[in-house]
Amino acid sequence: MIVNTASVFPEGEYIMTCSQVPAEVNRRGTLFWQFEFKTELEGEPATYSESCPIWLCGPLFKALGFKEVAPGSYDVIPPGALNKKIKGKIIHEKVKDQVYARFRDLTPMGSLPLTEDGIPF
Repeated sequence: MIVNTASVFPEGEYIMTCSQVPAEVNRRGTLFWQFEFKTELEGEPATYSESCPIWLCGPLFKALGFKEVAPGSYDVIPPGALNKKIKGKIIHEKVKDQVYARFRDLTPMGSLPLTEDGIPF
């Protein structure tokens, strides 16, 4: 089950592992990327999904290590994102009458400081 509602994911910092990055074209012809991440929520496995149009994917593409080939344009190879860990914050954003959880302030795990054991974060 994929969940991304603010009632399920409280605001805060999370470390997530990318498990899927399929692209879909909606009925208006807009390309959307469907990012799916595995994480923990209150000690239990959880799945977070974030759907965004191509023009809003830059921060996720960067955090997942895709190369920016021109300003705002990325060399995207979805399988290259699988199993990559990123750190970010869940924020709650109100759109009309619905509140959504959004994954922001993203950092690739490789750029996080290491613990004394050599483990990121």
